[in-house]
Amino acid sequence: MSVSLIPVVEFEPARFATMERTPPTSGEEWARYWQAALQDAGIVGLTPYAPGSWFVPVESLADPLAIRGLLDLALVDARELGVDAIGPLNGGYVLEVGRFAVEPQCCGDLANLEEWRIAASIESRDWQPVWIGHPQTYVRAEADTLSFVEPSDEPPRPDTPTVSVGRDSLHAAIRLAEELIEAFAMRLRPEVDALALGLSTGDVLDVLVGRA
Repeated sequence: MSVSLIPVVEFEPARFATMERTPPTSGEEWARYWQAALQDAGIVGLTPYAPGSWFVPVESLADPLAIRGLLDLALVDARELGVDAIGPLNGGYVLEVGRFAVEPQCCGDLANLEEWRIAASIESRDWQPVWIGHPQTYVRAEADTLSFVEPSDEPPRPDTPTVSVGRDSLHAAIRLAEELIEAFAMRLRPEVDALALGLSTGDVLDVLVGRA
């Protein structure tokens, strides 16, 4: 099975909406709700990672208005408080193995790529946590085969369904994710420059994309 680690950033609708809306109950309605909230901020045409998701793959994020909207939220205090007021962009990495997917969870961000690097290198046969937000996922190794589970607040039980990933395949997916993050940082650079924050653009980008 193919293995991918897809960098995504979160566009939380409530942070972009300028008018109050009642949150919907179905997936199809969620998609319309999300698009309408983003449109309040002039952001149109974004395609989420999956129907009903708030995550957008960084590879497809090129529209300057969308990038500016993301940066306006991420850098709101940077001009006054400096780099220490900035955090990595919310989101993280989707592990896809065939039809199985482990998506980032609450409080996940682009700095979580380091967690995936650690996960790809573990050798323990005991379940080890992988921080992707909360709840987290878990990984264990059997030689060069890694097993993952869907995110949970509790360590996996013996009957918990798992998906197997070859160690080399995960390392390759991580390298591709790194390339996508570098390309994304390049697209962010002119927009960060345009904000004239009085800070090093390189330092700001390092924090935003999780390199710092």
